[in-house]
Amino acid sequence: PEDAAKREFREETGYEVGRIEYLGAYHKDTYMNALWHVFLATDCTQISEQTPEAEEHIEIRLITIDQLIENGKTDKMTDATAVLMAYDRLKEQISS
Repeated sequence: PEDAAKREFREETGYEVGRIEYLGAYHKDTYMNALWHVFLATDCTQISEQTPEAEEHIEIRLITIDQLIENGKTDKMTDATAVLMAYDRLKEQISS
C-alpha cells in the first residue's frame, strides 16, 4: 500500500513524497468490501505536472493544517475520516 500511495500521490498531484507515515486502515462504509489505507505525506516537492486518469478531477490547493482540519469538519473534504486519522500528527506539527 505504501508504494501505491506514493505512486498515486505523484501521478495525481505531481508532488514527490518526502516522508510518508502509515496511519492505519478503515472500511469506507458498510456497503463496500474494501479496506482504505491512510498515509500522511510530508515534506513533499512538486516535480512535475499532474497526470490523473481521464475520470479523475483533482484540484490542488495548498492550505494550512488548520484549514485542512476545518475543511474536514465542514464537509469540504472527500475523506474526513483520513483527516481525523491524521489529526494528532497534524496537531503536533501546528504546535512545533
